[in-house]
Amino acid sequence: MRSGRIFIVMKALLLISIVAPMAFGAELRGLSAGLEILSETVSPAVVEVSASGYGPLQDDGPTKVSVVGRRRSTGSGVIVDSNGYILTNAHVVANTQRVRVSIPERTGVLGANWVDARIIGQDEDTDLALLKVERTGLPSLPFGKSSALKQGQMVVALGSPMGLKNSMTMGVLSSSRRQLREEDPMTYLQTDATINPGNSGGPLVDLDGRLIGINTFIMTQSGGSEGLGFAIPSDIAAGIYEQLKANGRVRRGEIGAVLQNMTPGLAAGLGLGQTWGAIVTDVADKSAAAAAGLLAKDIIVALDGQPVENATEFAMGIFRRQAGDIVKLSVVRNGKKMEIDSAVLAKTDGAGQLAKKVSAETNLVPQIGLLCVDVDETTMQMLPGLRRPYGVIVAAMAPSVSSQQTPLRLGDVVYAINGKLIPDLTSFRSAMASFQPGDSVVFEVERPGKVALVEFEWE
Repeated sequence: MRSGRIFIVMKALLLISIVAPMAFGAELRGLSAGLEILSETVSPAVVEVSASGYGPLQDDGPTKVSVVGRRRSTGSGVIVDSNGYILTNAHVVANTQRVRVSIPERTGVLGANWVDARIIGQDEDTDLALLKVERTGLPSLPFGKSSALKQGQMVVALGSPMGLKNSMTMGVLSSSRRQLREEDPMTYLQTDATINPGNSGGPLVDLDGRLIGINTFIMTQSGGSEGLGFAIPSDIAAGIYEQLKANGRVRRGEIGAVLQNMTPGLAAGLGLGQTWGAIVTDVADKSAAAAAGLLAKDIIVALDGQPVENATEFAMGIFRRQAGDIVKLSVVRNGKKMEIDSAVLAKTDGAGQLAKKVSAETNLVPQIGLLCVDVDETTMQMLPGLRRPYGVIVAAMAPSVSSQQTPLRLGDVVYAINGKLIPDLTSFRSAMASFQPGDSVVFEVERPGKVALVEFEWE
């Protein structure tokens, strides 16, 4: 009897050894076919980005004077609107004079058309930029919900690493919420899908072909991929995209409260029963938090239903909101839990205030699509610490006016052009109107912490 049972078991194992590989093979072939379909669906919406412009060539250290010269950079982008709107990384197109994108042909991945693109807007805090090409009917990717992603989920990265167009790699989501610096509220998706230089700005997608992240940087000791890639979550990217598309800039929000981590020590010393969360230490007068009734020593334990373990988590939550939003705060006050609705107001900043005060009729420099204002007593109060009482401040971009991209940034103060002082907007306009194609232009500008000489070739 025993030998009979052993024979039956051995026969069963033999059948499994024959059937199992066939089953596994079928599953693997199914996975392979699915990835092929995914590639065919997503690849037409992935572009290569080529930017020529300006960046620091040297830094003279303590003198805080830098020289900026011509540089070229390449990266990737993803079409998010069929009318020609493309998301990429801000660092790919920073300080550029000309941006071009390579749009794949519908009939195959080998053919592509290079077309000029305009920079609609950039956001350095998230490292995102929005480009526009004059095309319609383009294939585009829908945004997915990065907040619903789970660790271990399979993901696919696409782009042009090292200039190799339309490359695709696969991996897993190593972390769905990675904060790299405690003081920085920005969080990233971490993946082991192979990402290399040139992938920046390309899409990270799920297996349904939805855009869940914008690939942005890697951690590496060798210079190549070591399985530590990071992408901007789609929930953040979608909000930045909408703001850049509508306004050309991002209006960050705040509620006007100062918070710090709640700890058992604080709870014991202040006689509070709550040992975790974010404790309010100060509420600004006439702020949204004050209007909502938030008080010092309130402990915020949730934001819009999501638990808040500490002040950093609260900062990350507010970072994703924009001016005009309403947030629901779960607060513990004197041992009792309560709900408080607070408006999110625009974060105050001098450059942002200047942007509200300019118009195309009075402030436009048409040759380079900039809206500028004079340095005077009013603007010096809005931008305290300016080194000189004259010059022109770049307050906003109007990229639709001119295809000529300049290396000037929002908030730059132009003091001189080719060694000639620029006391006001009238002299700035006159100087820009005098240049011809091929002329070399050197701006002397003030940027936070330094004066820079910015080289520019007029096209």
